[in-house]
Amino acid sequence: GPDGQAWTAHTTNPVPCILVEGEQRKLPGHGNAITLRGDGGLADVAPTLLNMAALQPKPSAGFSLLETLRGGAEELDRAVLTESYRRGQHFSVSTADWRLFYHLDQNRYELFNAQLDRMELNNLAPVNSKQVDVMRGRLLTLMNRGGTFVRRGMQVRDLIADRVPDAALLERPVRFGDSIELIGYEFGQGGDAEKPQHVATLYLRAIKRMDTSWRVAFGLSGPRAMNKDHFPGRSYFPTNRWPPGVIIKDPVILGTMSKFPSAHWRLTLGFYAGDERLQPQPDGALELSKSGTRVVLADRQLIVPMKWAVERDQLRREQMRAIEAARKEASAAKEKKEQKP
Repeated sequence: GPDGQAWTAHTTNPVPCILVEGEQRKLPGHGNAITLRGDGGLADVAPTLLNMAALQPKPSAGFSLLETLRGGAEELDRAVLTESYRRGQHFSVSTADWRLFYHLDQNRYELFNAQLDRMELNNLAPVNSKQVDVMRGRLLTLMNRGGTFVRRGMQVRDLIADRVPDAALLERPVRFGDSIELIGYEFGQGGDAEKPQHVATLYLRAIKRMDTSWRVAFGLSGPRAMNKDHFPGRSYFPTNRWPPGVIIKDPVILGTMSKFPSAHWRLTLGFYAGDERLQPQPDGALELSKSGTRVVLADRQLIVPMKWAVERDQLRREQMRAIEAARKEASAAKEKKEQKP
């Protein structure tokens, strides 16, 4: 910086990447600097290194630059995804000519001409909606490809739904206060096809922009009472970031239920923040609970424990019994040996 100290803030300056090669992995042009004419990002480093090790990287937001480093053609119009979690959650997509920023917490876009405005001082989003739409499409494609947006296992397409499936659509939405409405619900399976879990999926919509981050109160009453309370989107997509009118798909993972017998469960839904509750309106398609603070999603939902999990638990119990028996046998043998004169 101007005072001679290290400047650690984020900038738009190019960042050098230094590759120290082994004798068996040398690239043509060894020892020479290679400058990308287009754009690149940290997400490209891992795919590039994997390719150098003769390994095929999984699809991600980054791409291998190995062919470019070997002197191949460079894709000048390729899009590069970057993300920041400082003071909110922000994403950007860059090409050689354009950069689009998406500020998630504000639901706001900024567009800059990367060639003419390298300092990013002139936001063109208000006057160039066509280019914003183009770059937004590329941004969502990369976010879906790399599994970003939610760092806890979900992707963009899993959070926002274009429509509610017909089988899940409620005849009449259920309003919670003047903030949220439940427009659909379904019970099914999710997760790995070979190791599925029970999932209750909520289709929610913000009636207005909210200041409060409401917590989902999801209750189960059956062989025992349980709660699956959570912030939507596995704590990533809280209600105070929901754009009004957008359908939010919130899967509630109930798990394998392997610790319970097949049984009927009563499922209920509400919203709260501390001691405050969002009161459900009585004119919706679902009945209210006795307390009046929740709606009843299902009065007698049959839940059968997942067979694979039951078999897994049984195998574990057998293994533990075998380990305990072996331990006792070894202890008895040791004791008997010590008793010999």
